[in-house]
Amino acid sequence: MTTSLLISYAVLFIHATTWEGQIWEDVGNWLDRKLPEWISKPLYGCPICMSFWYGGIILFLFGWQFNVMFVLTVFAAGGVSVINVIICKWYQRMIDEEEAK
Repeated sequence: MTTSLLISYAVLFIHATTWEGQIWEDVGNWLDRKLPEWISKPLYGCPICMSFWYGGIILFLFGWQFNVMFVLTVFAAGGVSVINVIICKWYQRMIDEEEAK
């Protein structure tokens, strides 16, 4: 479970750095213009999509064997990412409401 949380938060970190006003905003905007959505989402644009790919790569690099626990850990990271997406949407709504004032 801890590994799933770490993967999910690492993915959220990568995703959040491309938001407006963040350090990789320009890179994210440039990539949005250059890459098709099916590449940009798992690369930096969608925490749920990213969890599967980044999670698999991270676990593989740390020597995990591909087995049931490997798959369950990656899926659990995706589930935690759903919660992160909800938090991101809530955060964006707060920003939009502040800008509307």
